[in-house]
Amino acid sequence: MTRLRLTPLALLLTTALSACTEDAGNPSGTNALKAEVPQRLTVSVAPQRADCQGLIPMKCLVVDGQFFYEGIEGFTHEAGTTYELEIERSLRAAPGEYIADAGYYRYRLIRVISARP
Repeated sequence: MTRLRLTPLALLLTTALSACTEDAGNPSGTNALKAEVPQRLTVSVAPQRADCQGLIPMKCLVVDGQFFYEGIEGFTHEAGTTYELEIERSLRAAPGEYIADAGYYRYRLIRVISARP
């Protein structure tokens, strides 16, 4: 009888204690608060901006077929031109910090691969 009462209690305590570890909920086993290494990406930018809704109605770049609410540092879009760009994506703030009304990442132009009217 005592064994039947202790088994659920032991299971509950084991589960509760494992949830308090540093990597709880992180399937990769790495610390989620470590700085992310900047990534280089190749993207296509549509020739026209599109109406989109951020905090206010605005015109967004269309990158790889999706609205792109953030700007790309060092890049100026000219209407009517389709671009293929190499960009760098990095964290906008230090891990664990939050910037109100800003995206999680910042984007910077590395190079324009092509620009076609």
